[in-house]
Formats: sequence, C-alpha cells, structure tokens
Amino acid sequence: MKPKYGRVMRLLLLLISIGIFTGIILISFGILSSYQNSSAGIGMESLYIPMIGIILLFLSYTIAMFIRRPKKKILHTFSIEKCNNCNYTEIRDFKKGDYVYKETDRCECGGLRYVDLIYAIETEVGERAETIPS
Repeated sequence: MKPKYGRVMRLLLLLISIGIFTGIILISFGILSSYQNSSAGIGMESLYIPMIGIILLFLSYTIAMFIRRPKKKILHTFSIEKCNNCNYTEIRDFKKGDYVYKETDRCECGGLRYVDLIYAIETEVGERAETIPS
C-alpha cells in the first residue's frame, strides 16, 4: 500500500530537503573559504557561513523528527466459545480451522462448547487487543 501524503506533508518534506542540501553546501563553502584564508588568519567572518549551515541542518533534522509516520495496523482475531447447556462463555485467540458453531470440547457441566462468535480488532503493531465486542 502506497502512503498518502497531503500538501502540507509534501511541503514539509521539500523544506527539509532544501534545508539539508543548503546546510551541507554552506558548511562546505565555509570550510573551503576558511581554508583559503588560513594564511591571513581565521576571522569571525569566515565562521558565520558554516554556523548558518549547521543551524539549517539542525532545524531540518528537528522538523523531520516531528513528522508523524503512519503506524502499521494489524488485526488480532478472537473466538468466543459458549456452552449450549450452562451458557459459560470464554474468549480465546482464534485458532486455524475455527468457524462459527464448530464444536470444540466438553464443558465442565457436561454440555458441548461451540464457537459462538469470531471477531477481529485492529491494533497497532506491538499492542495487544483485550476488548470484548458489544
């Protein structure tokens, strides 16, 4: 699936790219000019350009860190088992081969337990879904 960016996001990415590119050029230009002027001694004027470049790089990095990336979502699937005799209900993780009204095993009361409901909850990667459907 291709990520969708709005106009603001594209503008921010463009500004970050321009800031990084300009910062690197200014730092390179400042180092080169201070190297050429090293025989005359380094003055404060030759340090302004690399400092502006470093500031642009830090600003670009800071803006890039605040851009929110979409988090990946996964589906966590549950099965609800129910007893046909005592209505005991248990929620468990979905097992391959589960289907609604599948008989699973015997209940403590002696009745048959079956899969009553299968549902999925969308969660972010790393989270565990622990909610019951209404």
